[in-house]
Amino acid sequence: MLRDRNGIEFFIVGNGIEKENLKSRVEEYGLKNVRFLEMQTKSVYPYVVASSDVGLVTLNNKVKTPVVPSKILSLMAAARPVLASMPLDGDAPKLIKEAGCGICIGPENPELLAEKILLLVDNPDICADFSRQGREFVVREMSLRKAVAELEEYIKSTIGKGQS
Repeated sequence: MLRDRNGIEFFIVGNGIEKENLKSRVEEYGLKNVRFLEMQTKSVYPYVVASSDVGLVTLNNKVKTPVVPSKILSLMAAARPVLASMPLDGDAPKLIKEAGCGICIGPENPELLAEKILLLVDNPDICADFSRQGREFVVREMSLRKAVAELEEYIKSTIGKGQS
């Protein structure tokens, strides 16, 4: 479905435990639109994220703890749309929905994943909306200024309780 579609390339960045398995599968299936990049330095990584059209984030069914992969926040901060394939009962899908920054589907469903990739590729307006909404959410809800203000409020309320 995606193999022969012009203009779609996948860049897998990093040295995770599945890298060699993925490389073998890419070779086995003769995929020409998948590239592997080594782990990027902290100074280069933001440019890699910003150069992507869509950020794909995957977690398998074995992930049972509430997890929000940092790459989701990196994509949102860089104003990139998120396509996530992961268990739907965690914190990450809730964040993606609340922020309006992308699409989240259940894990291990390659046909649906391919369908959502094509949806995003064929609809740049949807990507632009997800990108804008994700960036606005990060600025509004996750800025250092907001964190400091919330901490100050917490400290004031805690001190106030101790004086009564």
